[in-house]
Amino acid sequence: VYRCIEYLEKRNAFMEEGIYRLSGSSAVIKTLKDRFNMEGDVDLLAENQYYDPHAIAGLLKTFLRELPTSVLTRELHMDFMRINELQDRVERVNELGYLVSQLPLANYSLLRTLCSHLIKIIEHSDVNKMTMRNVGIVFSPTLAIGAGIFALFLTEFDSVFQTDANGEPAPKRIEEEVVGVAPTDQGSHAEGSVENSKRSKRNSVQYRESQAEKLLGLEGRSLSHRTVDEDMEGIADDAGS
Repeated sequence: VYRCIEYLEKRNAFMEEGIYRLSGSSAVIKTLKDRFNMEGDVDLLAENQYYDPHAIAGLLKTFLRELPTSVLTRELHMDFMRINELQDRVERVNELGYLVSQLPLANYSLLRTLCSHLIKIIEHSDVNKMTMRNVGIVFSPTLAIGAGIFALFLTEFDSVFQTDANGEPAPKRIEEEVVGVAPTDQGSHAEGSVENSKRSKRNSVQYRESQAEKLLGLEGRSLSHRTVDEDMEGIADDAGS
């Protein structure tokens, strides 16, 4: 994951039309996959060899597709899926952030790094044609994550991963709004909503200490709602299907 994203970022793959949608060479993907399986680590940039960005994007999608278990984990996967049942957006974001904080660090790191990368892809959708909707069409089935949930990972990146765009702990705006709701309005999710305000910062802190985003150049990314407003209606329709 690191090597693929590193290569795509350095080679400005966000400027490639149809990145992640168009297929790369299956022969190149298979060759590189075999090398990673044999060698463990392949520094794609250090080899001074040009690889088609679509092939590297295909390699990354292949890895994600072939994960032996959900990146959301077997234990938490259904809890993530049930977030769609919550009617209030603040509650959905709050619950999503709580569940993300319970993931193993490796799962959290994969999700956060991938989402940071995809934010830049979407921000350049005027060039690459990969809008929020198109990115969701590709990655929702690849990761077996519902379209509505996957959209929240991107549009509410700061709140979900509990950091601001500079990698610092995010203000507790979402949690405070939920906890501040009158008990009669919280309904059956009152207890869960309060619990969400106590989400663990373990993953967020350890991820920042790993310097992954700094090494990959992913810091400071946060998707503006203006960028995705035109796509959200379609994604909402997908989420209900």
